[in-house]
Amino acid sequence: MFWSNYRRWHGARFVNTRTNAPCRNPGHLGDGTFGILGVECCTSFIPTACPVPVPGGSTPMARYAFISDIHSNVQALESVLTEIGRAGVDGIICLGDVVGYGARPVECIELVREHCDLTIIGNHDEFMIENDMDPLLNDTARESLMWTMDKLGEAHLDYIRSLSGMVYLSRDLMCVHDNPVPSMTGYIRNPRAASNAFLGVDRSICMVGHTHVPQLFHTATSSTDAAAIPLDVQSHYLEDGYTISLNPEFRYIINPGAVGQPRDADPRASWGILDLTLGHFQVNRAEYDVAGSRQDVLDAGLPGVLADRLVLGT
Repeated sequence: MFWSNYRRWHGARFVNTRTNAPCRNPGHLGDGTFGILGVECCTSFIPTACPVPVPGGSTPMARYAFISDIHSNVQALESVLTEIGRAGVDGIICLGDVVGYGARPVECIELVREHCDLTIIGNHDEFMIENDMDPLLNDTARESLMWTMDKLGEAHLDYIRSLSGMVYLSRDLMCVHDNPVPSMTGYIRNPRAASNAFLGVDRSICMVGHTHVPQLFHTATSSTDAAAIPLDVQSHYLEDGYTISLNPEFRYIINPGAVGQPRDADPRASWGILDLTLGHFQVNRAEYDVAGSRQDVLDAGLPGVLADRLVLGT
């Protein structure tokens, strides 16, 4: 079973495919070295594998906390990090969109850089370092991103440039912000979208963010042949505290929901724990100072709709 296979995985270093240099994606070690993380990674969705032994023979992590879509909401992020500390995990993985929408981008980048062992670049993060924004962006998102650009210094932009687009954490676990198929950037919201996304899932588990909804898709189709679109995809909304056992014969796309801007009518921050030893995934919700975060958005002069949706969870 892939739980035991995971324990035998040897590590790799981070490589930024823009420069072919090791990614300095700072985590607890702070020096670009990840002795307890066994990974292959790619930036801008270009797979690059470069296996090397795990320094010191460290045991790979088996219990991950996953966070995503923080969107400059520092109150929500602080609350989730506190809950993660109480839960006890081997490492914290951020699935992207640290910035955008909210009013505290600098604080969120600094907290993620300090606490997360690995961070994936999200589309809002990438807009910070690209010359052109997506023409399909709505006016509200565009305004918040332009505001955010003015708040970030060169050190923050350098950090975003160092982030990876897709990461293989083990022979059975991969992570990406929006979609594992490079040519697809749409939301994985339903079984039909998930069926197409499974064409890019060549591991047992693919962790994603982007939709802001805690959700799991699975298929019993084990083939990763690009011509074999799975037709048996099942979808599950993941409620607070619900633990789902993972079948090692299935493939999964799992979304832990959003920390900073949930969109499932529950304003509480959402995050998840993947336990590779026990073979299960659990979503957790964290209360936070929604009123304070809302007021930050208003005080910053950002669109009022971004403040109101924090209260509604939409």
